[in-house]
Amino acid sequence: MPRDERVLVVFLASPSDLEPERSRLEEVIRELNVTWTRTLGVRLELVSWETHGYPGVGADPQDVLNRQLPNDYDIFIGLMWTKFGTPTGRAGSGTEEEFARALSRYQSETDSLKIMFYLKDAPVSPSGLDVGQLKKVQQFRASLGKEGVLYWPFLSIEDFEKLTRLHLARQVQELTGKQNADHLNTITREVKLPLPPAVHSEPTEDEEPGYLDLLDALEEASSELGQTMMRMTAETDELTRKTNEATAEMNLAVRNSRGEIPRSEARRLVNSVAGAMRQYAARIKADLPMFREGTARTADLAARIGLMTTDVISTHEQQARAARNSLAGLSNVLSAAYDQATIFKTNVRQLIRLTSELNRAKRETIEVLDEVSTTVMAASRVIQEAVKTIDGMLGPPGGSSGA
Repeated sequence: MPRDERVLVVFLASPSDLEPERSRLEEVIRELNVTWTRTLGVRLELVSWETHGYPGVGADPQDVLNRQLPNDYDIFIGLMWTKFGTPTGRAGSGTEEEFARALSRYQSETDSLKIMFYLKDAPVSPSGLDVGQLKKVQQFRASLGKEGVLYWPFLSIEDFEKLTRLHLARQVQELTGKQNADHLNTITREVKLPLPPAVHSEPTEDEEPGYLDLLDALEEASSELGQTMMRMTAETDELTRKTNEATAEMNLAVRNSRGEIPRSEARRLVNSVAGAMRQYAARIKADLPMFREGTARTADLAARIGLMTTDVISTHEQQARAARNSLAGLSNVLSAAYDQATIFKTNVRQLIRLTSELNRAKRETIEVLDEVSTTVMAASRVIQEAVKTIDGMLGPPGGSSGA
């Protein structure tokens, strides 16, 4: 029997340096459609110049695309990293012009579309960096805040994949929820341009884990991650103890010598702290691969649980709420770890540059703490978005559930 299906059109705009992310977004949408066409009666269709552009003549290439690509899309996704793009005659680049058109439409009719903009924060090799392009990106980034646009940073393609899955879920919740509440039919429509069919196969039950399997896997991953974090915390506490002892010994020597502590004694005490810091940095660095793997696995499970909640919400609300609370608790743990790393990094930076050994130890310690903070932040963002996604489906505790 044929099913009614709502089509939400997603427009993608970005410069050329984000080709991997563009391809990954296509995969994300195909995967989401496997579930959503069945559970929500919603299908996403991705529109981009690669899939819907064709040779033509106009004032410039972007002008041709403006006439070829549909303007009645439901969700605009913009991406930017280090390249801004080529001027069009009407804007600084094609991406900026496409964003300006979307923003103008939004400002004239707020309910007409959703805008999602992502900025990649990953480092790039200096040899591949165009300073002029980067300056334009930075200016554009600053302009987003003035326009009232909340952009979202991401560090890697995996980070981008998890975030867009969850953000698209929340946008669909809002769009379909409003649609149902107002009894409108503006989303159910024929798409004006022929869209390429998505190629995928329905996963069989024995190919993918179920909701309870994911909860068990999350519990296991969280436990393993917790053990790694406990080791790292213990190392931090040990370094703090050694630093405090050396500081107390130095203060005592200063008092006993009436402020005339021998330079050799001062160097010995300072370098003992430096040695402890370098040992700390080496031990944390050894734990980083396991820590990164653990946070990535946990974030991936959080994202999958957040999305699969759509399937189980009507029959397993209690399990969904338990999943939500587990993720919220994990988010709090990661936030505390981020705060600890930030505070400790500040304390290390404030150490006076007394010897070259200490300076080197400070640099190594700050570098490893930066990696810890970055890893924690990436996972924490995904988990927080998963919690928000589930909250959108659950509604308030004790209330009625639904998408």
